[in-house]
This record gives sequence, structure tokens and C-alpha cells, in this order.
Amino acid sequence: MSAASQGLDANALQSSTASAVAATVRGAQVKLESYARTMAETGVKDLFKGILALVSQHDNTPQTMRLRNKFVPLNPAEWKSQFDTVVQVGLGTTDDETKIAFLTQIASKQEQILMQLGPQNPIVTMPQYVNTLRSIVEIGGFKDADQYFNSPQMIAQQQAMQAQQPPQPDPAVAAAQQKAQMDMQIAQQKAEAEIALKRERMQAELQLEREKMQMEMEIRRQELAMEAELRVAKAVTDAEISTNLPRAQ
Repeated sequence: MSAASQGLDANALQSSTASAVAATVRGAQVKLESYARTMAETGVKDLFKGILALVSQHDNTPQTMRLRNKFVPLNPAEWKSQFDTVVQVGLGTTDDETKIAFLTQIASKQEQILMQLGPQNPIVTMPQYVNTLRSIVEIGGFKDADQYFNSPQMIAQQQAMQAQQPPQPDPAVAAAQQKAQMDMQIAQQKAEAEIALKRERMQAELQLEREKMQMEMEIRRQELAMEAELRVAKAVTDAEISTNLPRAQ
């Protein structure tokens, strides 16, 4: 491990390209990573397995711990004596930036697949996309990724609840149905208005015919009355004439 890779010599990396500097720093980090992994796999893992065995054997008092942002009671006596242990070693800021850049590319590709093929595509699921986003948050140094994205378990529960609910109608179909209903209502109102207008017209025509018949009957009655008066007057006149004529000698 040279002084240049440790950042101790201010003049060692002058007039060097960015790739050469990155390769020098990366070489030192690879060695540090190898040392850290060796110590973690051969020492730290066995140490914590021993601690777990002692806690499970001697501690039988239930305790309340925060698990996934929820406080739950835990009894160490009920734990198993062995668990699968996964060692994760911090590799420095530069390596984290590389991982974040790579995960960002993965997230971009996942977004593209989800937008083109939909959430039910056979390549990427929504929980996988959320895992990528949560990994970016965790690598960035934020321990609680739940502050930014829901967990895949919560997303699965929400999807199950949505699947149990009746499907929401398509907005285009709903708009078409609403327009059809409005058109039917308008057509019904128009038909009712036409029927009412025809009814009023028929009633007006019937009333006009009735008035016309009454007028004709009144005229006929007056004509009959005048004819009767004329006959009476003629009969009176004929009687007077016959009375005033001289009798034959």
C-alpha cells in the first residue's frame, strides 16, 4: 500500500488522469476490503454466534425491541442457537458512489420495463423496484429506508387489499356511459316535450271544433227562430188580408 493510495503524499498523484487516480485508490481499497472480510468471516462471525448462544442459554426474560419500526416483545430463550450470518463490510465513500450509480442505472431500467410492460410483466415486479430504491437509500448512509419508501411486504399487503376491492371502471368507459345516460335523458325529455305539445295541440283543436260546432248550432237555432217568426208573420199577414177582402155578392 503506497503513500499515494493512502492520500499521504500531496505530489504523488499530480499530472495523473482521473482513471489512474481511481485505479490507485481502488487498489488500496481492495486490500482493505480483503482484510476486513477475512476478519469478519473468521473472527466477528464466530464471536457473535457465541454471544447468541450465551444469550439464548442464560437470558429468559422477555424484552421489547423495535423491529421494522414496530415495538414487539422478544424472548431470547425461544431463539434458535444458530442463524445464517451474512457479513457486509463498508468499502468507503468511493465504492458507495459506484454502487449507487450502478443501482441508479438498474432502477432506470426497471422503471422503463414497468412503464412499457406494466406492473404485471414477467421481468420486474414492483417489490423488486422498491428493493432497488431502498438499497440506494441504505448505501447512501440512511439507516431507516422506511422514511422514504414502503417495504416490499407493505406493498404486497396493499396490492392484496386492492385485489380484493372491486375493480375501478375505466375513466374513458365511465365518461362514455355518463354521456350515453345524458343523451338518453335528453332524448326522453325531448320525446316527453313533443308528446305534451301534441297533446296540447289536440286539445286546442278539439276545443276549436267544439266551439265551431256550438257556433254553428247557435247560428242554426237563430235561423230556425227567424224562419219560425217569418212563418208566423206570414200567417198573420195572410189572415189579415183574407179578412179585409170584400165578400162576393
